[in-house]
Amino acid sequence: MMTKTSKLLNTPGLFFKDAFKNILGGRSKEIINAVNTTPTVETITEPPLLKYYNEKLNIHLIVIDTISDKIKFKESLIRYQYRSIIKYTNFKSLSYISQSIISNNSDISVFKNYSDAFKNKIRNISPKRELFIFIDLNFLFLKKVTNKDFISPTGIPYTFIKNKKRNIDRVKNTFAEHFCEFDYNFSPAEKFCCVDNMQLCHYNNILESVSNPHDYLFEFLPISNTMTKGEQSIIKSPIQFALLDRGYEEKFIWIQSVHGSKRCPLAVTFNKMNDKNDDYAMFLDTIVPHVSRDEHYLSVKQELSH
Repeated sequence: MMTKTSKLLNTPGLFFKDAFKNILGGRSKEIINAVNTTPTVETITEPPLLKYYNEKLNIHLIVIDTISDKIKFKESLIRYQYRSIIKYTNFKSLSYISQSIISNNSDISVFKNYSDAFKNKIRNISPKRELFIFIDLNFLFLKKVTNKDFISPTGIPYTFIKNKKRNIDRVKNTFAEHFCEFDYNFSPAEKFCCVDNMQLCHYNNILESVSNPHDYLFEFLPISNTMTKGEQSIIKSPIQFALLDRGYEEKFIWIQSVHGSKRCPLAVTFNKMNDKNDDYAMFLDTIVPHVSRDEHYLSVKQELSH
């Protein structure tokens, strides 16, 4: 029989194994296994294959004028909207598409129609990639926005959608003529579109197939963006919509109550504008009470105003 001394000299591993067993009883196996375990190797994380710097992408804002020049409140509305743009956004440029808006500020462009805007602004940027946001004149920002509000982490412009689907046959017919068959079960948010200049250049010829630029900008382009970019471009609309002919009082009260908080929506837009604007003006006074020193540069042609 091997003595402890000879075991220590000839088989030290066996000696210490027995010693652990005698001293620690049932825990010896656990400790021995722990001693014999391969040391943990620190995992080295590879850098991402693609990193998109959204904050460096230029975004241009273009406002579409769809309000009759006969409405007295129009010029006031232009200034309310301009205040919200100056206070809450930091876009690369601001432009208007209008037959009657006048800009006395060289930094604010006014184009007579979409074709002029495309030829003189959008097309000239290519081949550099930049984004354009189109909004209606009845669209006001309610809180500070950054590029992340409009672009996904992979650089895809978001399409804001509503739950209910609007069936617009004239837009569906355009898709049927130019694309493979597909279906969609959403409606874009009213009077908002975010799209890059590459898409605008690619689809410009299709504008002739759509009945008017409003459908092209606010229906066709958002839907085509989701078709080409995939569902990762779709998010639930952070924009509130108010019907000025009914139910708007409750919407106004709710927006006023959350304004300035984290629950405040990104923006609010409206279905139409008429001369019954007392409640509307009172609401805008509470949302954008500040005055911009440059707002007087924007006006409506006097001969068209009443």
